[in-house]
Amino acid sequence: MIKTVSRVVCCVVFLTVIVAEQSTSVAQVAPINPGYSTPANFSRLPTINFTERPGNNSDTRRLIAAIDNANDRRTRLPGGGILQGARIVIRNGTYRLRGVKLQSNVHLRFGRDVTLLADESSVAGVSDDEVAMFLLEGGIRNVSIVGNANSRRVRIFGPSIPSDPLEIARFRAISVCGVDNFLISNLIINNRFTYFSTITVVTDGNSFVQRIDGAVPTRGTFTNITASNNSGGFGAIQVHAASRVRFRNIRSIGGVTLRLESGIANVHGIQDLSASEIFNTRGRNAVLFQPHAVRSHNRISILDAESTGSGFAVEFRNGFVAARDRALNRPEFTRRGRFNNVSVRGVTANFGTPGDAQLRFAHFRYLPQSALPFLPNLNTFIRDFRVNGDTLPGTPLAAVLDEATDYRPRLARATVRSVGFPSRLSQTILTRATPDRNTRADDLVLGYEELLETVEAMR
Repeated sequence: MIKTVSRVVCCVVFLTVIVAEQSTSVAQVAPINPGYSTPANFSRLPTINFTERPGNNSDTRRLIAAIDNANDRRTRLPGGGILQGARIVIRNGTYRLRGVKLQSNVHLRFGRDVTLLADESSVAGVSDDEVAMFLLEGGIRNVSIVGNANSRRVRIFGPSIPSDPLEIARFRAISVCGVDNFLISNLIINNRFTYFSTITVVTDGNSFVQRIDGAVPTRGTFTNITASNNSGGFGAIQVHAASRVRFRNIRSIGGVTLRLESGIANVHGIQDLSASEIFNTRGRNAVLFQPHAVRSHNRISILDAESTGSGFAVEFRNGFVAARDRALNRPEFTRRGRFNNVSVRGVTANFGTPGDAQLRFAHFRYLPQSALPFLPNLNTFIRDFRVNGDTLPGTPLAAVLDEATDYRPRLARATVRSVGFPSRLSQTILTRATPDRNTRADDLVLGYEELLETVEAMR
């Protein structure tokens, strides 16, 4: 079975592949990157069928072998030339997968009724510490993971959850690292309040402190992805490093939908990113900007970010330099990072239901006295820890929170809307200059930090 560390366990987590396999073209957000482009002669690729086997067995090694086979395929083209690769069609059924690495020129497609569960077994050739279901890494090119055109919703049965609420499963549906020209589309992922963002976009591990060709996700498109049941501390997609990537129709229930938060120091950063139709429900926000110790991110365009019952639709924050980054002893990782040339247009916050939002303690000062959350007792805090993470349930606050001083985004204020907010929360954009709205925030923060420290000591 998978090893556990610090009372963190791995449980079954599922990923359901649905919706439409469609044209890879994406509505223009800004003419700054092409995203994924269909490889030449894609329609001529041979097809390999991958089918369900009876029993609750691991399917990881079988799929890895199928990917090896697909990568080895050579197809002679009319008029000369050789086409490498294949499409693997995963037929209807339930599959258990973990640590599946794609290879160049391999494209995964799915039947109408497919459920993928996290493989809890020990798998030869896959580290027991590996928590990602799929990995795109190692400088591969021309790959895709795309749902079926006529898929119907599949009834999902939740995984077994540890009886101890302080045991948090560690899981990523997809880890995107060193890959060029990729498409990830048409997925519904039930995250079950696990540790880590559902999809992580970051440089390959050996290139954090040096530039290496092929180590950064480049020319990629993410479209039609929904992640539900996200812990307040995580969310759907986190981007640490990328170049020329685009996102469209990304939805998250809980947490943050699109985290442009470079929590891992690296010399690449985010370059040329565009996103449209980014939605968040009952979470922290739809888009979070926080650069941490990556010195410079450049050319970011966001069009249409919307929240319902969440703290904010868009949040701009300064980064911070973590002790682990300072320990790298490199000048570029000793100062807070910044975003350059950021454009945000079309921001909508729907008030939703009070108490649904996931707020961090830094947000408490913006709450009116009457809307301050009650500090839970220790037992309640522990009970809800898996869901809340480092947040507390609270009231939606505004469309935009702009606390950044290290960089200045271009926010089209005329396109920012707050819908259904009460008069006491009528301010659409909050900033550091916004006066405190209560006198109890500091006491609440102290109590909240004490609860966190107690819980961390127990874990």
